[in-house]
Amino acid sequence: MSEEEKYSQMGGELIEQIRATTGLSHEMSQVTLQTVLRFLNANVKNLPDDIPGILESLYVPHAIRNNPGIIDRSSDARELRQIFKKLTECKDDEQQRSWALHEDEGMIMENLDKLIQILKQADQSISIHVMQRDHYENVHALVLYYQMETRWSIRELLLEVFALISTIDLKAVSVLLNSILPMELVREITSNIENSTRVTLSASVVGLLWSTGEPMPVTHFDQVGESFLNVILDCIENPPNDDEAIVDVFTNLVLAYNLQFKNVGENVVLHALAKRDNAKAFTQKVVYLLNWEEDPIAVLPHEPKPPNSILKLVTDLFTCPDTAEIFYTNDVKVLIDIVTRCVTDLGSGDPRRNTYLRLIRMVIKNSNYLEHKHRKGDLQKSFTGILLEEDPASRGDQELINSILEEFPNVFN
Repeated sequence: MSEEEKYSQMGGELIEQIRATTGLSHEMSQVTLQTVLRFLNANVKNLPDDIPGILESLYVPHAIRNNPGIIDRSSDARELRQIFKKLTECKDDEQQRSWALHEDEGMIMENLDKLIQILKQADQSISIHVMQRDHYENVHALVLYYQMETRWSIRELLLEVFALISTIDLKAVSVLLNSILPMELVREITSNIENSTRVTLSASVVGLLWSTGEPMPVTHFDQVGESFLNVILDCIENPPNDDEAIVDVFTNLVLAYNLQFKNVGENVVLHALAKRDNAKAFTQKVVYLLNWEEDPIAVLPHEPKPPNSILKLVTDLFTCPDTAEIFYTNDVKVLIDIVTRCVTDLGSGDPRRNTYLRLIRMVIKNSNYLEHKHRKGDLQKSFTGILLEEDPASRGDQELINSILEEFPNVFN
């Protein structure tokens, strides 16, 4: 073992000791250790030679991740294994009984609370290490338990666990997405549409799973079709109990679900919207979100990132007249204001500029733009500025602008 490896291991073990003794998160345990060692190194004479080496090993974030041995034998790993074992036993017991014993509710909730705290505070490498065992057997067991469990008090905690797991491990998101969980959550939503707490939490979790853009199993689409989307869109237009939080959550759910579709012709979201008589609240919300220039569902920290969900949805909606016409003229004008600003502000080589240019092309082609030609002069000015750019990175944008000018000579001549 090299000196560097020795110091790294010692640092990791000290972090683990602080975490186990104080209950501080691993991140705060590392900060605490750094603070103490810095003070000692600066103020105490004749310190052991190992102290500076250990301190140096702590300058990397998440130092414990460099110590697989410490990860496996850490107190959090042991506790996680015990909790998963207990919850699996609960699942197996319930599977055999076919009914819930309410006297075990407190014990189950206590274990789920412990699991939530560890997932929040332990270094993510420890949680991932334990979850990945036996091809995510523990995660699969939690999903099966959720499917069998009928008590909302327990289901609610399980949903919090699934949300935390999703933020920790992208592979675990894939496991959950390909399990029965999304369909269970869809059933939870449609069966409890008047219960805002259950609906909001369930929609948030399934939205997380869809937000990566990874395709879910084909069989799932049988249950998540136009009828489900109509329930969601109806609630956006007329939220139960006038609950605006439902509007936000369901809009994000539609944005996430739309990432499932690469082919516009097969896009169930577009099919459902094209048949609606009223989507005013939804389209206004979409334009509002576009104005913020931030993806409201991009909350998971994993790479690679999927396409910007709001830009994708708006572009998809304007790919054909049937869905473009669900936007009121005033909303189209606001959208053009936003796109014009973004095209003007974004520099050469920024892929978003090309996306906005493609969007404005679709707006001109498939909406009633020719009736008002809103911001025509500003668009022409932006186009001219981009065409004059000498940066090779601008070539794709310039080709697209030339194509727009050729396609719509009656607009820009």
